[in-house]
Amino acid sequence: MTDANVVVANGVSHNWTVHEDGAYGYAGKREPDAGAAAAPVATFRYLGLIDGEYQIGVDDASGTIASCANPCTTIRYIQEGQTIQRVAYDPQSVIGAAFADAFNGRLEVYQLPPPEMEQATLATPASDSGLQPPPGDEPVPMPQGSSPAATASSSDRGTDR
Repeated sequence: MTDANVVVANGVSHNWTVHEDGAYGYAGKREPDAGAAAAPVATFRYLGLIDGEYQIGVDDASGTIASCANPCTTIRYIQEGQTIQRVAYDPQSVIGAAFADAFNGRLEVYQLPPPEMEQATLATPASDSGLQPPPGDEPVPMPQGSSPAATASSSDRGTDR
């Protein structure tokens, strides 16, 4: 990242080029031999200051977290609680620019969206909905003066004789 990539929004300078859905995008350097028309954009989510270290989630399927204290000399990449790589902190690198923004209060902590509230579905009685039970599922009328308990055999009621 160079000073040319520092963007000023609402009077506050920052290194990110896009902020969308809690993710911050940082443009890398375009490789002249790669044939790409534009620089790739890496996205991160700022997770906050945790146990004295700034934590940034790499916005991909790997679940990688980058972690660094301030002042930062070495960035640790962590997966499933294990350090998988260490790189020197360079504020001119893409991840370094993200940490520089975090150190300077230019990123908001990512908040998980609230879980969608599942609507409780209440069964509507067939008579109210106009639906009829399938053939063979109609209730069988009971003879007058009897109840299911009275018509059950003694073995069905769990009594011993």
